[in-house]
Parts: sequence; structure tokens; C-alpha cells
Amino acid sequence: CIKAKNCFMKYDVQSAHKFSKEYSLLSSQIFAKDPLKLENLPVYAACLLETQDFSALYNLCYLLTENYPDHPVTYYVVGIHYFLSRSYETARKFFKKSNSLDKNFIFSWIAIGHSFAIQDESDHDSPLTQAMSVYRTCTRLFPGSHLPHLYIGMENLRTNSLATAQLNFQTAMDLCKTDPMVYNEIGVTFYKRRMFLEAREYFLRAYNMCAESESWVQETILCNIGHCLRKLGDHKAAIGYFEKAHMLNPRDGSILFALAFTHHISHQLTKAIRYYYRVD
Repeated sequence: CIKAKNCFMKYDVQSAHKFSKEYSLLSSQIFAKDPLKLENLPVYAACLLETQDFSALYNLCYLLTENYPDHPVTYYVVGIHYFLSRSYETARKFFKKSNSLDKNFIFSWIAIGHSFAIQDESDHDSPLTQAMSVYRTCTRLFPGSHLPHLYIGMENLRTNSLATAQLNFQTAMDLCKTDPMVYNEIGVTFYKRRMFLEAREYFLRAYNMCAESESWVQETILCNIGHCLRKLGDHKAAIGYFEKAHMLNPRDGSILFALAFTHHISHQLTKAIRYYYRVD
């Protein structure tokens, strides 16, 4: 479903979930009639992962294992179920099985990399090193996809390799100019280099690309804009963006602290204390 994929690439998870569910296979009869619709399931499963819908994901796993026990999509979706359960090593086994059945299935490659990246450690044989190896393999196998370059850049950012991260994000942007996360990560790179004007520009461009979605990505971008404006001394505007992020996630402690601190340094002590008390 092209609509679902387009919405998901803009991190509009709710709309992507709606479209992918409409076109996905939710009964054994539909499986039998239209096996080609299997291609829509990776996006649907990703939406269920984002929304943490354990029940729907379990039901989908059951339908797939009953109807397509040896299909790469089946192993991928089962892996997603274990990933959501934080059983990352078990999830990786299913992702690898999916990958062994279809080496051109990019979703399984990316999922393997993510399962390593989320178990980051600091030694040379760490999951992070293995994640980078998987992402680099993806760049060779799928030269037209921007995602491997994006994820390599994000791992470079985590290790503070800013120059290398910038190169990977630039490559990702050259391949896909409509992914807000690419612009956000470029903004983060500039922010870490204390180039706040450039960072603000990229954060705002990222926000404009996903302004209609209500997701963790928009929340992250709003916070980044707020921090950038705070660094530039525009405390009033910073508070405005933090408040937008707060509306999306009222219980997030980091957003509450950002609001408290920004009120504090702008000498609005009563409001600052109020937010400080709410931080867990």
C-alpha cells in the first residue's frame, strides 16, 4: 500500500496504521485469495511496533504462521513481536531466518541491525559494531535506500564521530529529501558542533515535514527546536516549542525539566518551581 508507506516515511504512524490495516491480510480467506498483499505486512507490523499493540501483533503472527509458515515475512513479523517484548536476541534469530529465506528483503536486514544497535556496548565485539556492519552491508545491497546511511550516521552520532555522521546524513538526504528524521539528525550534528543557527534551520525543516503527525518523532523535533532556541537566547519561543512537545507527551520528565529550566533562566520562578515539582 503506497499510501501506508508514504505516511510511515513521514512518521505519521496513525495514518500509516489505518491504510496498511485496510490492505493487510487479517483472515485466512484473504491470505488464500491474494498472497501478493503480503508485501504490505512489513509496514503494518512496523506500525504495530510503534503503537506497541501487542494483541494485534500476536494475532498477526498467528495468522501468518498458520498460512505462511515458511515465508520470510512471517519470520520477520514474529521477530517484531519478540523485539516489542524486548527479547532482542530471540528477535534477531527470527530476523536472520527471514533474511536467509530472502536476501533482498531489506526489512529483515534493517531489523537485524536495530536488534544489535539497541544492545549497545563499548568493546570492539559489541552489538554496536555488529550493527554498523549490518548497516554497511545494506548500503551495498540496497544502494538506492537512504535508510542504511541514516542509521550509520545515527550510530556515528552516538560515538560523537560528527564529521563521519555528517557525511552519512548528507548521503541519506541526497537519496531521500522527504524524510524528516534525516534533517533532524543533521540538525543534531550542527547542535553538537554549537552551530545553533544552522541547527535551528534543519530542525524547522524537519518539523515542517511532519507537522501533521503526532508521533515521537515530532515530539523529538519539537524538543530539539526548543533546546536550540534556548541556546540562542530566545527563551519565550523555546518555551512555546517545549509546550507543544508537552502536549504530545504530558508525562515525559525530560520535557518537564526543559520547561522548568527555561522558565528558571528567564526568571519566571513560580512557573519553574511548578514544573520542577512535576519532574519524576
